[in-house]
Amino acid sequence: MEYPYPMTTPTTYRAAAFDLDGTLLRSDKSISDLTLHTIQQLQERGMMIIIATGRSRESLEPFRSRLDIHTPIICYSGACVMDADTDEELVHLTMPEPVCRDIVKLSREFNLPLHAYSNHKLYYEPNSVQARSYEALARSSSVMIDFDSITSLTFTKAMYIGDVPTIERVRACLEQSYPGALSKVYTYLDYFEIMHARADKRYALEFVLSRFGISQDQTLAFGDGENDLGMLAWAGHGVTMANAPQEVLRQARFIAPHNDEDGVARYLRKLLDL
Repeated sequence: MEYPYPMTTPTTYRAAAFDLDGTLLRSDKSISDLTLHTIQQLQERGMMIIIATGRSRESLEPFRSRLDIHTPIICYSGACVMDADTDEELVHLTMPEPVCRDIVKLSREFNLPLHAYSNHKLYYEPNSVQARSYEALARSSSVMIDFDSITSLTFTKAMYIGDVPTIERVRACLEQSYPGALSKVYTYLDYFEIMHARADKRYALEFVLSRFGISQDQTLAFGDGENDLGMLAWAGHGVTMANAPQEVLRQARFIAPHNDEDGVARYLRKLLDL
């Protein structure tokens, strides 16, 4: 397969934003030596490297540490931006309590497993056993709880895990009750995330770069999921991974090889002559 590259390249890219799962990480959740070396070369050139992931702060930390990144981190798909060294919250968008209560109610009505992040902790109810498998995948510690026992219930991110037809019925209920008020995306085939309407990697990335005087045209971005679409469209050079779902690939401007084939590293090395 041929991967399209631009005919011309701006003289200076000052920042590059990377999704983790399905993009910078291989399917076994490792970072290849070539990818690590390539990121280090970009940093040596003075380029700002930004992690932009749906993961929580706790879950992304092993990768941030391995990559030796100290710039602001975009987590929860853009709902939160944090200082990498101090964990200061620069942005933190949460959903109002009535919305969160309804999300819990719908989980129970449709028997749809739910887990949710609140104040950077992962919670799930006893009937949501699938959340335990997500805990291992996301490398996040979790707490089993009755959501009704929480006095002030605000979620940074809620996620339903289940069959798509049931999830789509719940999505319709939420859209009817809160039109335009929520961000709703699939991150895996059966993982459906719900966040504040402004929780988008695109807005978070723009916020981070504005603090450093870096423009849209000076920015590279790589991703593979529905929650990457805004960021990929906004960046001066947005690159979609070959392993992305077809609905994401259909909107691609540029395509990098598969994440299990050092796709990010290979694309960057050709684009920037590393």
